Amino acid sequence: MSYLFSKQGQINFAPGEDEDAIMEAALEAGAEDIETADDGSILVIASEDSFDAVKEALEAAGHKADHAEVAMVASLEVALDAV
Repeated sequence: MSYLFSKQGQINFAPGEDEDAIMEAALEAGAEDIETADDGSILVIASEDSFDAVKEALEAAGHKADHAEVAMVASLEVALDAV
């Protein structure tokens, strides 16, 4: 079943961090995507291969992540109805 998942680097920042500065540093370092949640938290997504470089570049730019890991992320999401 591992074909339904892919390894993905995820670097999370708390609400209130400077989104533009994180986005600029992350994209320059090779991040694949940046997502901002409704609560203002920021998720930087990187490939498994570029995870360490992106994380180190963000730290060098003065951004401290709340959490950073390479995780197995589902390729397909299914919404469930409440019963």
